[in-house]
Amino acid sequence: MECSPVDAMSHRVLREVLRRALLLAVVAAPLGCGAIVSPGEDGVGGDAQSEGGACAPIVHTDPGGCVPSVEYPCGIPGGAVSPGISERCRSLCAAVPHTGPGPMDYCGSSNPFGDRTRSNTVYCGACVGGRLIEGLALVQAGQHHKTPGDWLAETASMEAIAAVAFERLSQELSGLGAPEGLVQGALRAACDERRHAAVVGLWASRVGREPTAIASREAPARTLADIAIENAAEGCVRETLGAAMMAWQAQHARDPAMREDFAAIADEEAQHAQWSWELDAWARTQLSAADTARMDHARTDAIASMRSALTAREPTDALRVELGIAPVAAIENMVSVLRRELWLS
Repeated sequence: MECSPVDAMSHRVLREVLRRALLLAVVAAPLGCGAIVSPGEDGVGGDAQSEGGACAPIVHTDPGGCVPSVEYPCGIPGGAVSPGISERCRSLCAAVPHTGPGPMDYCGSSNPFGDRTRSNTVYCGACVGGRLIEGLALVQAGQHHKTPGDWLAETASMEAIAAVAFERLSQELSGLGAPEGLVQGALRAACDERRHAAVVGLWASRVGREPTAIASREAPARTLADIAIENAAEGCVRETLGAAMMAWQAQHARDPAMREDFAAIADEEAQHAQWSWELDAWARTQLSAADTARMDHARTDAIASMRSALTAREPTDALRVELGIAPVAAIENMVSVLRRELWLS
């Protein structure tokens, strides 16, 4: 099947914005991944229970992780929560310190990473690192990356999840009558992501690590509104910033061969970000004003949540030197440019 041509002007505009974001990111260091929380006395994490008896919600925090949560001992009010940033889920997560009633990029009663899932619990955030999709998660994830092997193993699996996400998107969009260019673009992106997973997985194997296991469960059918709201966060924000951060690594990783691999991945991730913005533009022509407002809200929430997660801590020297992961100051500058010239323009 033939693909519709990509809007060349908008593609150039996106790449120019990413280039300026990199130019302003003038420091070098790594990608911090985690929630801004206060550690418990043991230094591993803290649980806080507010006053109110046996049914009072319990906040679970993990300073080395990315998924704060609220446990409801007597059951989640109103029952289980489907993944999505709904007002009800936002309210249930209000007690989480870095989330409050506002920014988050994931909310639901299933752990987005499939790790240590608890009953009667609402998960209030997810770590950055690829296009997430309901039904797939890492079996062991959410821990602060301490070594290059940690980062490589988890990133390889996140790329594999992104491949499945794009495959599903191609099927869903085809069924919804989307333009053929979007359907085929999703299939091309899936192929790219499988290749990224293999390349990063090979680097992980060189340091004795294997990609993190992936847990799978059946995902429900989604409407165009569901897809567009997810894309506003996962594509327009997460993948766009991810492309800029990978381009930074392509300039700063120690090994020349790794820099070359990262440069190729960054170029294709920029194409995936462009695809996400094209999907966003088409969806807005099909959906109601209420749905497009929800898309805008999801994008705004994701910007704030990602900024909080990525600037929570500096990386280790090994991550900065070996992998070239961007420092907090560089990420702040990237986010500033993208907010001004793309996300909120």
